Amino acid sequence: MKTKLLNNEQVCALGKLGQSYATMAQISIQRGGGAFNPQAGVQIMNGAMGQSPYWEQVLKTACK
Repeated sequence: MKTKLLNNEQVCALGKLGQSYATMAQISIQRGGGAFNPQAGVQIMNGAMGQSPYWEQVLKTACK
């Protein structure tokens, strides 16, 4: 099996995409998406917020 490595530009693009998806999840839950199942909403919100430092580090490292 051959492994494909991503260059910084590709990692940067994926980092921006991941960060935007995490932000969209947070906004959706805040706008009432968590009203249907508040427990799941809290879990999703915590997960999305927990990813924030990861995406910030990816962008800091790859997007120069």
